[in-house]
Amino acid sequence: MRALHLQVPEEHRPFLRLGTCSWKYDSWKGIIYREGVDYGPFDYLPDYARCFNMVEVDQWFWGLFPTAVTLPDAETVRRYAESVPDDFLFSVKVPNAITLTHFYANQHRTHREYANRPNEHFLSIELFRSFLATLTPMASKLGPLADEEGPPDAVHVGQRGAFGQQLPTLFGPVVASLFLWAVTFCLTAGTKPAG
Repeated sequence: MRALHLQVPEEHRPFLRLGTCSWKYDSWKGIIYREGVDYGPFDYLPDYARCFNMVEVDQWFWGLFPTAVTLPDAETVRRYAESVPDDFLFSVKVPNAITLTHFYANQHRTHREYANRPNEHFLSIELFRSFLATLTPMASKLGPLADEEGPPDAVHVGQRGAFGQQLPTLFGPVVASLFLWAVTFCLTAGTKPAG
């Protein structure tokens, strides 16, 4: 196995983290994971953590569905947190049920009426609180929360600003470590940067 071994010097570990977006890739066998091992959903992280000291959890981003909103499962959160060393950090994408202004345009034929419908949960403080509560089992290992949004627009900038001002009051005991908020703007099809 030609394992990838990346080490951040001890004096830089509080400030420098190396990781990837997600981690459950069988194609990484022989590089990060052991070849010939049949990995289950919770088996990847211990091996991943030998090479990296951080990972982004993007699987919980997909939470907005026409018939329901889903949040991370507490048991999964606990198992992920227990499978890595104490100095490991998770960056977690905030569910799209909170960050998207509208449902996606491409909906399954059984839910076409939801295409581009306004998202009633957009920037919901209550839903965000519930999301933070689900992350409690990994609170000591929680790094930045990533807020993946569509392109900024004048219609929602006020709502985003008001939501941002409330963030410091929402975390309280949920996050024991240094907390960061990261915003990623994603351009959608048919849009292009000015200039």
